[in-house]
Amino acid sequence: NSQNNSQNNYNGTMLATFLSAISTILSFGLLSLSNTAVIHYFGFTVLIGIISAFILSPSVININKIISGEKH
Repeated sequence: NSQNNSQNNYNGTMLATFLSAISTILSFGLLSLSNTAVIHYFGFTVLIGIISAFILSPSVININKIISGEKH
């Protein structure tokens, strides 16, 4: 039961991370399409950062599990 609860927490966390990443990627992705150079580069830079954070987020969650002593 504890394993199932842990898996549900993980799935919920990943869903929340995915939804927030998608909305942020869309917002800053649209800024990167601007013809104004400063806005374009700002949007592009944040877009790359958010994508990187989203890709790395599962590993951070797993590291947190290891530190807290939960089994995978």
